[in-house]
Amino acid sequence: ARVGRRREAKRAASRTPLRHSRWDCPSDQSIGSDAINRVTKRPSEALPIMPQRSAALTALAAAAVAARRAGAYQTLYFNQSLTHDGTDPRTFSERYLLDATHAGNGTAPLDLGSCKTGPILFYTGNEGPIDAFWSGNGFMTDYLAPKWGAVVLMAEARYYGETLPFGNETFEPANLQWLTTELILADYANLL
Repeated sequence: ARVGRRREAKRAASRTPLRHSRWDCPSDQSIGSDAINRVTKRPSEALPIMPQRSAALTALAAAAVAARRAGAYQTLYFNQSLTHDGTDPRTFSERYLLDATHAGNGTAPLDLGSCKTGPILFYTGNEGPIDAFWSGNGFMTDYLAPKWGAVVLMAEARYYGETLPFGNETFEPANLQWLTTELILADYANLL
């Protein structure tokens, strides 16, 4: 009998209209709906009005954006092997970004046994300067790191940003032979 009541309750809940539809939301608590609805051609294409964020959430989001723009990370350099061949002594400086603000102080830390500093969230560099990707990674920097008490590490790929193995001569044809996916991955393994 209980199972039957649960099923019926689920069916009834699925037929119940949402309480917060676009008609229930006062116009002073909506954002962006006019601009969105002006773009649509037919009324049936109009998007529902979205409720505004709370003042606390808006302030928190603004603070997170400001912290990322202010550079809540350290810019560091690692002496990286050019070829990852033990007989070749040539090296270059690989730039990486590090934020250990939340290390070991998570709101919902992972159980890592005896490791009390938290996990390392590693971001592999894209085809551009690594600092340009910091602000676009709020999920790692603003959500996962504080939640898990993690260290955030973002490494710049060789031949991009400031990580130029041969300085001004990096893009000479003879020097491009060390721009390979295999060497970039070896760089990351060596850094970690």
